[in-house]
Amino acid sequence: MHVASDVLIIGAGPAGLSAAIHLASNGRSVMLIDSHDRVGGQISYSHWVDNYPPFSVGFSGAYYSSESRAQLARFGVEVVLDTPVTHLKKHDGIFTVNDRYLSKTVLVATGLSPNVHDFPVWSDGACNIVTGPELTPTLHKDDRVVVYGAGNSAGQAANYYVSQGAQVIVMSRRPASESMDLYLINQLRDRGVTFIVQQIRQVSKDGFLLGDRWSGYPSRLHVFTGYIPACNFLGYYVTLDEDGYILVDHDHMTVTDGLFAAGDCVHGSTHKLSCAVGDATICVESIDIYLDERV
Repeated sequence: MHVASDVLIIGAGPAGLSAAIHLASNGRSVMLIDSHDRVGGQISYSHWVDNYPPFSVGFSGAYYSSESRAQLARFGVEVVLDTPVTHLKKHDGIFTVNDRYLSKTVLVATGLSPNVHDFPVWSDGACNIVTGPELTPTLHKDDRVVVYGAGNSAGQAANYYVSQGAQVIVMSRRPASESMDLYLINQLRDRGVTFIVQQIRQVSKDGFLLGDRWSGYPSRLHVFTGYIPACNFLGYYVTLDEDGYILVDHDHMTVTDGLFAAGDCVHGSTHKLSCAVGDATICVESIDIYLDERV
């Protein structure tokens, strides 16, 4: 069993990273836990991020992850990766995570998990279907890729596949303009990406069923059909809205004293990098006050 840290942060995306750096720089002992093998959350898988200040030409997800890891080390944050959090308990004012890690406070910054695609697949191996943010590099020049979804994550994936020489179609149930930033849409169109409003109803040995017609297979189908909050392990320690997002007060504390939440998993989040960092800033102040009052 570990010695209790001041703050244990679950989730190493932008909100968790920002909170960890600020709390550690304030002299708090901080542990950061994430289920993935890298820090950075969904951003770490992005081909390129170019709408976040002050990076005039943008940055890659890999760069964001490596620089964040170095900064965490510089401030003495203990990082535990490849460790899914399955349960949390509180007893005598101390939180226990996975029956192993102890902390005086916990910040939940787990973000979102990819939604399972909503169409049946009737032929195993008939199509290379990829879900989630990770971009697989095994492409050949002129491969045909369909990116299914129209959020910014889908747009960034499409940009990546174009950079690998693939022919890319962005297909979605609603116009991309309803959910993708305009600069990204224009960028993709300038690079020859085709946008199609169409729903995939089924994938089988005959191809895609699009509406009432069949279409052939691409080399890869990368599905971005939305995300859901990744906080089921919290049980009765939090209150969720009807969509599964965590409800917090103005200090970002949940219904459990000492348990805070920030970022995409919180009710009302706008799912933007800058907003996640802003949430973390509020949490840092609230956690500092909470800990100081209990000295």
